[in-house]
Amino acid sequence: MKELGVQMHGVAYRGTGPAMNDLLSGQFDVMCDQTTNTTNHINSGKIKGYAVTTKSKVPSVPDLPTLDSGAIPGFDVSAWHATWAPKGLPKDVSDKFVAALQTALRDQKVIERFASLGTEPVAPALATPDALKSQLVAEAKRWDAIIKAAGVKGN
Repeated sequence: MKELGVQMHGVAYRGTGPAMNDLLSGQFDVMCDQTTNTTNHINSGKIKGYAVTTKSKVPSVPDLPTLDSGAIPGFDVSAWHATWAPKGLPKDVSDKFVAALQTALRDQKVIERFASLGTEPVAPALATPDALKSQLVAEAKRWDAIIKAAGVKGN
């Protein structure tokens, strides 16, 4: 967190559940996690949110500023999810799956559930195999540069 002039130490956990339990019990002071895991705790007052890492404010926690708007201009990090299938999946099966996914992304119950978790469904145009491939390539390129600049090496 050199942009903030703060020295931080990462602590490895085997998932958000154990980490959140330790945050709630005061075992450590700060955690960065997805809104899907934190929105309810923030809104109930169990934890304090400071900012969101996305360029845009998050509707489920409207009082939180973006890091980009204050502390770290240009900061933009968000989680994204994908569904994968084995290589060679027949096109007709893939097409049926994509159609079902497109339907689910427009379902009001799905939209409401996502909203209750502090997120929203991806735009249907982005829920296709080609869009996923483009997203993956762009993210790999973006994070490769950041990782190299930080001098991080894999184990």
